[in-house]
Amino acid sequence: MKRILLFASIIALLSVWSTNTFAADRATIAKYYSSLKGLKKEELKKALGTLLRQHKTLGYGKGKGNVWDAFYTTDRKENNEVVNRYSSEKFTFPSTNNYQDVAGMNIEHSFPKSWWGKTENPANSDIHHLYPSPSKDNSQKGNFPMAIVTTVKHNSGAGYDKVGTGTIEGKTQNCWEPGDTWKGDFARSYMYMATTYSNLTWVKMGLVTNITGEYPTLKNWASTLYRQWSKNDKVSEIETKRNDAVYAIQGNRNPFIDYPFIAEYIWGDSVNVSFDPNKAITTASDDARYGSYAVTPSLPDAETTPSTPETTQDENVIYNLDIDNGWNTLEKNNITLPTGSTYVWTHDETHKVFKASAFVKKQRLASEALLITPEIDLTNYKDLTLDLEHALKFGNHENLSVEVVVDGTTEVLNIPVWGDGKSFKAVKATAVSLEKYAGKKVKLQFRYKSTTTNCPTWQIKSMNVKGTKVTTGINNTTNDAFAQPNFDEPYELFTIDGMKLDSNNSNYRGIVILKQGNKTWKMYKR
Repeated sequence: MKRILLFASIIALLSVWSTNTFAADRATIAKYYSSLKGLKKEELKKALGTLLRQHKTLGYGKGKGNVWDAFYTTDRKENNEVVNRYSSEKFTFPSTNNYQDVAGMNIEHSFPKSWWGKTENPANSDIHHLYPSPSKDNSQKGNFPMAIVTTVKHNSGAGYDKVGTGTIEGKTQNCWEPGDTWKGDFARSYMYMATTYSNLTWVKMGLVTNITGEYPTLKNWASTLYRQWSKNDKVSEIETKRNDAVYAIQGNRNPFIDYPFIAEYIWGDSVNVSFDPNKAITTASDDARYGSYAVTPSLPDAETTPSTPETTQDENVIYNLDIDNGWNTLEKNNITLPTGSTYVWTHDETHKVFKASAFVKKQRLASEALLITPEIDLTNYKDLTLDLEHALKFGNHENLSVEVVVDGTTEVLNIPVWGDGKSFKAVKATAVSLEKYAGKKVKLQFRYKSTTTNCPTWQIKSMNVKGTKVTTGINNTTNDAFAQPNFDEPYELFTIDGMKLDSNNSNYRGIVILKQGNKTWKMYKR
C-alpha cells in the first residue's frame, strides 16, 4: 500500500515540477545583465548601478499607474490578501483593483527616504524596496538601520520584525530586525538600493548603514550581515514572482534575486573573480542549481576561487567565527545584566577578540549572557570537529561553557583546554568532536556566567567548525519524467538538503529525493 502511494506521489510531483514555476528563464536574465560580463568588485557595482537606474519612475501613493496600483500586482495573494512582511495581521485588497490604498496600511520605504534627506528622486517610488506595511509597524520601525536587535522594545509577533537596540560598530544603536522568513528578502532589497542609488548623498541615520560614494556604499558591517542573511534565507517564489512583476511595471530587475550570489562578487569572497551572467547561478525557471543549494555552501570553483590563493579559506572549514567583520551576525542574549551595564559581550577591535566581562566600576558583579552564532548547516558533512582559541583572566572557567543548540535542546561541549585565569595568553582546544551532530543544523553559543566572587574576563580569539563534505550523488535529478524507480530494487532516501533518511526517520514527511543507481527523483513522502 505504501509503495502504491509513493509511486502515485512521484507521478503527481513530477508533473508539477516539470512546469515552469517562474516566468524568467536563464536566457532572459543573462541578456538583461549582459553588460556585466567580465566585471568585478567596484566595476561590477558601478555598471549594475548604471543599468538599474534605467527604469520608469512611478507616481507615489494611490491612483492608476502609481505605487498602490503596482502593489495590487506585486503584493497580492490569490485570495486578495495583502502580503504582509511585518506582522501576522491580515489585510485585504478589493476583488477589483481600485488603485487605492488598503485601510490600515502604509507604503513602507524599507530603505528609509530620510537617509537621503527626503529629496524627491526615483528612489522614493522604486517598488523594489517599497512594501505595504501596517501603519503601527511602519511607525515603530521609523528610520532605524536594519541590524540584529539584542534588546527588544517592540515585537510584531513570532516570525516578524522586532524593534529595539543592538550593537553596531561597537556602539549601542536603535535598530530593527526582520523575522527570519523575511531576512533574505529585506537584505536583497537593501543591497539593491545601495547599488542602484549609490549616486545619492547619505545623511543622518543613513550614515549608520551607508558611506556616500560609488563603492562600497554599504558599510562593512552591513554588507557582511546582509550577505549572511541572504544566504541563510534563500530566495523564495514570492520574491521571484515579485521581481518579474516589478520588471514588467518598472522596467528593471533586482540582481540580488536573479543572481543570489552576485553580492559575493561585489563585497564578499569573490571580489577577485570576474562575473559572467551566462554561467553564474540564477533563480531562473530552467536553472536547477540554486534549488540544490544548502545554507553556507561553497560555490562552484569556476565562480568563487579567488585569484589570490593566500586568502583562500581551508576547504574543510564549514563555519568560521569572523572576529573582524562578524560581530553583527551574532545574537546576544543578556539573561542577567550586571548592575549599571547594558552589555556583557563586546567586540574588542583593538585586540581582535570577542570579550565577556561583568567587572563594572571596579566591582565584580553577577551576570549571565550568551553569544550565539547563526545556524550552521552540518547536513552534508562528516568527521566534524571544532577548533577554539581563547583566553581567560581574573577568574576560573567554572561557570563558562561552549554549547550546541540542536533540535530544540542545548548540550554542553567538553572543551579540554582553558586558560589559567592569570593572563590573556591564548590557549587552543583543537579537534573537539562534533560528530554526533552530523546531519543536523545547529547553533553554537558561548555562555558567560559570573558571580561576585568569580568574575573572569573571557576572550574568544578564533573558532571554526571543520568537516568533510559527504557526496550523496543527489544534486542532479533525472529529467526523464517517464523513467520511474523500481521499488523491488534497493534505493536510498534523502531530505531536500541532503540528509540521508534511515529507519530512525521513518516518520519523516515531506519533499525527499529518492536515489537508485545513478538516477534520482524528487518526490513527496507521505
